[in-house]
Amino acid sequence: MKPASGKKLTLSLNSLQESSSEPVYRRGVQYYRRKKVLKYEESEGGAKIEALVIGSEPQPYKVNVTVESEAVFKAECSCPYFEEVCKHSVAVILTHIARGNPGIRFDLAENDRGRDNPQDRAPKAKEMLDDAKGNEPEPDESRHQLGVLVLEKPLALIVGTVPHERQGKVNILKVPPEFLNVLEPESKIHRLTKYLTQLPQTTKGIAGGHRIPRGDEGTVIGHLSLCSKLINTADGSEVSFSTKTIKPLAVMSRLKAANCS
Repeated sequence: MKPASGKKLTLSLNSLQESSSEPVYRRGVQYYRRKKVLKYEESEGGAKIEALVIGSEPQPYKVNVTVESEAVFKAECSCPYFEEVCKHSVAVILTHIARGNPGIRFDLAENDRGRDNPQDRAPKAKEMLDDAKGNEPEPDESRHQLGVLVLEKPLALIVGTVPHERQGKVNILKVPPEFLNVLEPESKIHRLTKYLTQLPQTTKGIAGGHRIPRGDEGTVIGHLSLCSKLINTADGSEVSFSTKTIKPLAVMSRLKAANCS
């Protein structure tokens, strides 16, 4: 790639912030600060960017960014994350912005970008959903299809709808709030949809599904087993539930766990 020279096109920081979700932007800033961006090259004028970024895999991820104007860009990364703008892309674009604005700082205050902690205002699953024990499941013919996805890094349970066609890395979508209008009020699927649509949005647009807060996963999975036909969006297979009780192989108390080192 030909090195940049002459007048350079530089993307604005505000455009990057508006295009990325808050958790992704924060992680991207951390990657930038920790100098995770390795090989970095810009075309003449800064319109094309190629870079390698250290990630969780042995080999660095490849990031390509096309800057069309100060407010418009497109980023592609070889990582498996489903959002168009991932933390690796953020780190690369911050490098681009810093080169065009010497001395600029990327601070992350607690109230940065004007948002509160999403966990503080998330609905409580146990208050809205049913316990799988003691509740009759819906018959198969009345179940609604939903998708589930388990992320490994960071560990998270994602619930949403399955797209008709997979577009790039996007294999799960958010449930549209309008879906509530066609469901029977207070039915199991209605309450599940209401819970999902009230969760804080940690991703931009309709892609990415709904990330279930830590501690609510068991309740949500139990309720899903009562009213939904579940598809594993990673491979398209149907998820089934067993009624057999699983006996744990080992039990460790908190006291014993605290004494382990």
